[in-house]
Amino acid sequence: MVATTKRPDLVGLLVKSPAYGDDRVYLVDLDGVRRWVPSNDVLHALFRPGTPIISDIDAICIAPGDQLSTGAHLAQDESDKKVYLVDGVKRWVTSAAAMNRYSFNYETVDPTKHETLAQLDDGPDIEGPSSEGAV
Repeated sequence: MVATTKRPDLVGLLVKSPAYGDDRVYLVDLDGVRRWVPSNDVLHALFRPGTPIISDIDAICIAPGDQLSTGAHLAQDESDKKVYLVDGVKRWVTSAAAMNRYSFNYETVDPTKHETLAQLDDGPDIEGPSSEGAV
């Protein structure tokens, strides 16, 4: 069995471990765990075209987290203009620095009614690097 550890130094990056026969793409999320991106549709719905996928690290050694849902997408509240990662819950993307840290794709953000987003539970906020702060 491969030992796993959290990797907060890789938060926001896409990684994979082809050397282990695992060609799946993972997002390293806030708590330093890897979350499987379950399809190319989700990959394209969330991340900018050309976002690098790091394959020269042992992604399989990063502690596993929950996979992203097959319907994961970015939504913008039409009333207050906040952008959220919607993945079973809504997670506020707090700033442009956070969007950039995760390479989220501005072009795929769906305008969404406030009432629709209000029905979802809140998940942890997605923040930019701590030195840049949240807005």
